[in-house]
Amino acid sequence: MTPTDLVDLHLHSSCSDGSDTPAELVRTAFDHGCRSIALTDHDTLSGLGQASEQARALNMQLISGVEISIPFQQRTMHLLVYLNDGAHEALEEHLRVLQTGRRERNRAIAKAMADDGIPITYEQVVVQAGSEEGLGRPHFAATLVNLGVADTIDDAFDRFLATGRPYDLARKSLTLDEALELVRASHAISVVAHPMTLGYTTTTLGSIATELRERGVDGLEVYYSRYRPEIRLELEAIAHAAGLLATGGSDYHGTYKIGLKPGVGEGDLRVPLRCFTDLSDELSRR
Repeated sequence: MTPTDLVDLHLHSSCSDGSDTPAELVRTAFDHGCRSIALTDHDTLSGLGQASEQARALNMQLISGVEISIPFQQRTMHLLVYLNDGAHEALEEHLRVLQTGRRERNRAIAKAMADDGIPITYEQVVVQAGSEEGLGRPHFAATLVNLGVADTIDDAFDRFLATGRPYDLARKSLTLDEALELVRASHAISVVAHPMTLGYTTTTLGSIATELRERGVDGLEVYYSRYRPEIRLELEAIAHAAGLLATGGSDYHGTYKIGLKPGVGEGDLRVPLRCFTDLSDELSRR
């Protein structure tokens, strides 16, 4: 792989909780050597038009995607859904429901913080995000930093917003089986994002991976930016043993996740080109 054919199948734009517009994101990925990418914003497909236009201008390959959060065994699973163009009306309808739930949750977070004496308003967070549509926890974190309540975005998450922290509030979500039914109806592909964040050991994840495949999950994000090389190798073996596609990406969010760059993550990420071709080939068969 040369420095100009990098692959990144997990990228976020300002349409959800990234700092770059979709066009800026594609251009940034191109400048960092990526030629095959996927846009996977949370709960929305709204950035795909702009991203596709920029990708065509740069002669890049772009897969349409979205990331959704679902409850799984008292944990939260993030599911990357990769799409064939023009075949996802049912999914879009449910994404609108999820977006409504996200807005309700965000307003509840702002109110809870204000009730606890934190000098924050919902309107301030909307300004930080640029709109209500893509507003998420990173925008709360950045606002807390701007207000001097937290030192850094990581500090804001660690103290206030991460799983189990005081303002980690629940929102409407699909069950795994509901999500997978929508994936099937959309002729799409589902991949478990950053699977180690489920909190299992790789041994336990190995047994769960077979169950997930039987329920309809198609892949596992093996090559993830913040996993050590040996973890990536273990995840690759798990995916192969369970008959799951292996994918990978940086989970780039721009300034909301410091230290990550498209294609290379923290510097050592190299997603094999076969991950893109395998995913594209499987999508063409759906």
